[in-house]
Amino acid sequence: MVAARSWMPEDVVGKFHEDCSQQQQHLDRLCWPDTKAIVTAMKANSAESFAHQMIGVVDSLVPLYIRHPNTLESLGELLEPSLPWTKPWCNDFSKKLELMHRTSQMVRHTSEEMAKIYPESAKAYQRWFERMRGSKSKRLQKLLKKHEEAEKKAAETKVINGAPLEKIIQHLQAKAVERVLRVSCHGTNLLGNLLQYGDNLGRNVLHYCASSGFEELAHVFLKLESEHGGNQLASRVDREGNTAIDWAYNGRHAAFVKVVKDFGGYKGSKQAVVKRFPKAKKIETDDDGVCASDPRGGKGSCLAKTGGWNVREIDNDTLPSSWLPPADKQCAVDVIDVSQFDVFTFTHLYFIRGRPLMVKGGARFAKNIAELYTRDGLAKAFGAHEISVTDLPYGEGLGAARQVKMSMSAYLDSLEKRTKPQEELHYYFASIPHGDVLNFTTVQPDLIHAVNRYVELAQYQTQFYIGGTLMGSPYHFHGTAGNSLLHGKKLWLLKPPAQRIWSNDIIYKSLMREGPGDSMKCVQDAGDFLFVPNGWSHGVMCLSDCIGVAHEWGSPAPLRFL
Repeated sequence: MVAARSWMPEDVVGKFHEDCSQQQQHLDRLCWPDTKAIVTAMKANSAESFAHQMIGVVDSLVPLYIRHPNTLESLGELLEPSLPWTKPWCNDFSKKLELMHRTSQMVRHTSEEMAKIYPESAKAYQRWFERMRGSKSKRLQKLLKKHEEAEKKAAETKVINGAPLEKIIQHLQAKAVERVLRVSCHGTNLLGNLLQYGDNLGRNVLHYCASSGFEELAHVFLKLESEHGGNQLASRVDREGNTAIDWAYNGRHAAFVKVVKDFGGYKGSKQAVVKRFPKAKKIETDDDGVCASDPRGGKGSCLAKTGGWNVREIDNDTLPSSWLPPADKQCAVDVIDVSQFDVFTFTHLYFIRGRPLMVKGGARFAKNIAELYTRDGLAKAFGAHEISVTDLPYGEGLGAARQVKMSMSAYLDSLEKRTKPQEELHYYFASIPHGDVLNFTTVQPDLIHAVNRYVELAQYQTQFYIGGTLMGSPYHFHGTAGNSLLHGKKLWLLKPPAQRIWSNDIIYKSLMREGPGDSMKCVQDAGDFLFVPNGWSHGVMCLSDCIGVAHEWGSPAPLRFL
């Protein structure tokens, strides 16, 4: 516990981080901060500066309690109505939309896998679940049972269905926020402000809930509004004229839509968002060796230039037709030609709202960069560079991820010599930091340079990949990403956030065993750019040699044109 005489605001936040850092081992985080000690330290201090800083201190602590699902129930202890900082915090509206932020990331391993790889984290989760099993909440017990059923299935299929755990976390978050609104902040301006105001894009609390599919939290706000005689929340629109239901359609959050409709909410427009883009223009192609803008395979385009890779498509005997999209609709997400691309429409209706988009011909790079993605260019510049290849990207810590080290040239030669593609599945998939020998891959396509004139995209990761037929990545998810395929052909299997999953099995073997199920199918051709929003699960598989790059971005900075 921090001594009263030496207390400073940063000590309290530091105490939380100290407690958690001693208990965390990896991204699937749980921790047990000593909330009683934190509250005692804050109460014991009588420094004059505290009165001016306590709102900022609580503003820093609340997101930390929201972030960790097992600390949500302690939020009420931090914000007891009798504590001197609770009412001032409630009446200060800044940062309160953080109550709607998503909590920790989904677990990416079964209990058995976690026990082997991250034993301390496994113990932490076991402790959390044992505590929840002692709850008298029938709703929570029902959710726990569904999670246990999903765990048993995951042990058999190696596919982790995140929905049951997400529902548990959502339930706990809704209960925590409801307690803050009904008890901690009763009689203050917080509820009225949350129901009335929004952010600089006009999004209110219901829009925030819709973007993450928080139907239980949405129910809390709609019920509280109804109790106070209001009924406007569900019909309010953001600056683009979209209701919360319009946002929910992007992530396929059907349960959220039902909750809003049950309260008599606006049904949403179900508008064809892709029609907001301008009409396609005729493109003049070039012959400069660059991935040109013509997606139809004209002179100078990526399809007309193989880059020296084997782009012969796989035969039907090897690849079941049920894995592929229908011939008349090669991609289940919105598709536009690069000549239609409009920065404003993309930013507001796709990037911010989390809607996937295929831009045909959008993976265009400057000639000096594009040449390094050709087979000869890569071999000449980086042939001696040592790389690691694996049959299971994102499978760190698992025995199945058999990593093999070799030179770049040796790997390129091995792609040409494959005789049993169903068995030879080692894929080159690597994160490339700035300053790395392969840092040419950190250069983003021209399309994104245009976006960066208006939105500051915080690029935090570059994933460079090279593979042959049937190689790829299992179902996974991460932050918002732009995927540029320079050469070859690639199959995408996507699931929206409401159905997101994580697989720890080789993509080809997983498909042979389970098939693609209800995944949204999309074929990406050479020169295409595919935007995949935050939280969308996706498995990918090369249909020929394929080489490209994915750029992951953090949250955008404030839009410059607003």
